[in-house]
Amino acid sequence: MKYLFTYLLLFLNFISPAQTKTDSLKDILSKTNNDLIKAETYLETANIYKPVDKNKAIQYIDKGIICSKKIKNDRLTADLYFYKALIYDYYEEWDISKNIYCKSAKYYRLINDSVNVARCYINTGATEYYYGNYEQAVTDYNIALINFSNSNDFVNSAKVYNNLALVYKAQGNYTDAINKYLQSLVIKERIGDKNGTANTYQNIGVLFWEQGNYNEALNNYHKAADLFKEMNDTVGIGNVYVNIGLNI
Repeated sequence: MKYLFTYLLLFLNFISPAQTKTDSLKDILSKTNNDLIKAETYLETANIYKPVDKNKAIQYIDKGIICSKKIKNDRLTADLYFYKALIYDYYEEWDISKNIYCKSAKYYRLINDSVNVARCYINTGATEYYYGNYEQAVTDYNIALINFSNSNDFVNSAKVYNNLALVYKAQGNYTDAINKYLQSLVIKERIGDKNGTANTYQNIGVLFWEQGNYNEALNNYHKAADLFKEMNDTVGIGNVYVNIGLNI
């Protein structure tokens, strides 16, 4: 009896919370004919399988998309496509995910959801940047920027300007890179983002330094250092003074 009890304890330990949750969701699917409930349940099930079984996760997402399209729920269809793209991102299959983000954006446009349209193009822009397709990255980031601006999303607009600066820097276009950082800087100063402002001054300083314009580099480094001092950010201060040291 002692051994049987021990065996039962071991057996129970092998039943993970995720497995229990999956069984519960499958039970819901077996009992409902409601396509909305089915689509939402397929999405939740895919979320469980995402880190352990890509193919199963995709299968459940695709079933959810069929259900959401059947009931013409554009919001849910957009969300399902977005999550499908995230699954491919998780497995670093970015060449596949970028096309799926575009499908997601199509449905977000139908419901005038500018923020999520922008999120789609932020991700495709990052993919194009990763693959060295800089012109397409600029195009995608600009679409994201327009949509964030239309939604008065200043925080994410500043982030897009930073991303554009990185693309232009990669192309060796320092003039446009600095301009994009300056546009980001205006927003960060306006919304009171001291940390973001300091880091942007530092990034601008790096670009000037790489061009051999050491006076402008030092000017921006000192502005960054002053802000880091105001925030008592010792790490930020240290990083800036390393850069300042390179200019002396």
